[in-house]
Amino acid sequence: MKQIQFIEGAFFNDIVLDLESAISSGEIIKISAHELTEKPTEKLLFIPFEISSQGIKPVIVTINDISQNEIYNKAVQWADLYYNVKNQIDITKVPNKNMTIHDFALNIKFSRIMGQVLFVDMPYFYTIDFSDGEITMSFRLGDENGEANKISLIFIAEAEKMINDLSYFMVDYIMK
Repeated sequence: MKQIQFIEGAFFNDIVLDLESAISSGEIIKISAHELTEKPTEKLLFIPFEISSQGIKPVIVTINDISQNEIYNKAVQWADLYYNVKNQIDITKVPNKNMTIHDFALNIKFSRIMGQVLFVDMPYFYTIDFSDGEITMSFRLGDENGEANKISLIFIAEAEKMINDLSYFMVDYIMK
């Protein structure tokens, strides 16, 4: 019987093993580490945006114990911190009512054609409406009408990730 030792959460038995070739040859058919597959439950700050054939539905976030004025001021502070190159974006503010950000999401994966991944710089409009205890966030992708032509499934996944990441950063900043 071979000596078994425990090192940083993995068992070794004094044998050097090329995992890729061992798996492809069938010597190893399964590697289990249940503690690595269990993901910690994380409370979502809001229901994520989804792109559908009807467009992008607005998302409402309830923020308890914060006034409309305070929510607005924190959102403006976040925009000033997040968008550090001010001359490349357009931020329209109506104090304590709403804020619209017009910017470009850079290098969004658009499609894959003949093995080549295509990227696009996509303009977007991010509008945040403020009221006591909640904000309503909405997005328009593409031109001023919110139209992005020839949307692929790859693009939808990448755009949803960008939209949700951006919104999460702002909501997280407001709630701190």
